[in-house]
This record gives sequence, C-alpha cells and structure tokens, in this order.
Amino acid sequence: MKIRILLITLVVSFSLALVSCELVTEDPPVPVLKPANHLVINEIFTLPVTHQRAFSWIELYNPTGATVNTRGWTFSFTTNVFLTTYAIDDTFAIIPTSFRSYQFPEGAYEIPLPRLSIRSGEFLTATNNDDRLTTYTDYGQGGGEILKLSPNWTFQIDTVVTPPGTPDTVRIFTAFFHLRTTDQLVLKDSSGNVVDVVRYGNYVYPGPGADPFPGNRSTGAIPEFQSIARYFGAYWTGNTADDFYITWPNGTSLPGGAVAWTKPIPHWLSQAYKQ
Repeated sequence: MKIRILLITLVVSFSLALVSCELVTEDPPVPVLKPANHLVINEIFTLPVTHQRAFSWIELYNPTGATVNTRGWTFSFTTNVFLTTYAIDDTFAIIPTSFRSYQFPEGAYEIPLPRLSIRSGEFLTATNNDDRLTTYTDYGQGGGEILKLSPNWTFQIDTVVTPPGTPDTVRIFTAFFHLRTTDQLVLKDSSGNVVDVVRYGNYVYPGPGADPFPGNRSTGAIPEFQSIARYFGAYWTGNTADDFYITWPNGTSLPGGAVAWTKPIPHWLSQAYKQ
C-alpha cells in the first residue's frame, strides 16, 4: 500500500513539473538598428546587357554630418578594363609612336571614383544611360550629383611629369560601366580602407582563397525593373541580406489591401523601414 501511494505521489509530482514548464521558442536575433557613420552604397539597379533596354545605375548616400570628398576613393565591381598610355611633348602634342594599349580580362577591378564632394544628407547617382533612367524612374528630392557615364567609362589616371625636354606619359583608363546581375561591390576610401560591401543576385565568393567578408550574405536576384535599396535611415549591419530589400514594382497590391509605392527612385531615401 505504501509503495502504491509513493508511486502515485511521484507521478503527480512529475506531471505538475511538466505543467509548470513552458516550451519557449526564441525568434532569431534581429539586427540592431545602427545607421551607418560612413558613406554607403544605398541603391542598385541593373538590367543585363542582353536586355533591349539595358542600363544600370548605382546610388551612394552620405548619412554623416560632414562632407565626404571622394578624391582617391575606389569602387570595385566586375568589368572589362583597358589601359592606354601615350606620351606628349612640350607643346602637349601626342607622340603617335608612343601609343600602347592593354586589355585586361573580366574581373573585379578597383575603379577610381571622380573627385566629388558629397555633402551631409546628399546622394551621388551614377548611370550609364540618363535617358532610360529618366524614363523608368523618378528623381527624388534629395540633393547631390547625378553622374552621367557612358557604358565605356574613360578617364585619365595621371600624367607622369618628367624632367624638362622629355615627354610626359599619360595614362587613360577605360572600364565598361554596366553592373552585372550578380556581383559584389566594394567601396574603399582614399586610405584603402573598406567602407562598404554589397552583395546581390545570390552572389557567392568565387575565390581564390578564403572569403574576405564571410559574414556578408547576398540578397536574392533582382527582378526586372526593380532594385535593391537600403532600409530607411542608412541602415547598416555589414550584412547585405539584412540591410537591403528588393523594391516592389510601383502599385503592387500588398496583403490587407495596401498598395506598395517603392519603385526605384534615385536621390530619395528608401520608403521601407526595417521592422
């Protein structure tokens, strides 16, 4: 009898213990909102070169309280590049026999940014087809430069000044400015420090060696006539998949009857907030 009472007591105690315990499932950690304290890549749009309306644009944004001068800064993306060198005499005439042309295979190259000043709260939007940009998007009210580049972005790197009486060497650099649908974009300052890295289109680091940014996950593919945009307020965690969203086509119906108005709009802070 005593044994039976003891067993009943143990069963009841164990049942009560189970009742008092709750199964708790934790949500994955949400990245802490921390606006960037540096120049950021804010929005990216591209249609492939095979598209009948192919064009690209990229937007930088300065969320800091100071003006950023891009002299000496570089922007890395996958492209083909050409380097042309020639000499000029004391009258600045080109010496025809001095021409040399070099073609480099497709790869990720650091392209010097134009020497521009981006003031606090301003944008820099670079496009290779301003007519199509105007047709398929609307410029926002943000201030800043709109840099119109040809698909063959040609600029002078430097002029090597030599002693008097000898020719000066001029280096002309040409990069094919059309963003791929899958790529990694790297922004570096004048000291060579990495300022921002954006991966999109299911980008996977191809090597060689270890991934230099192992915690930076790519966004998915960018649908036609849409873009990837940074969440409102220069949201920055260093992880592209957390920091960017894919814009909806203008007028998209959302659950609950709302309508999305987040089409790509350069020179405008993203309309989407990080929840």
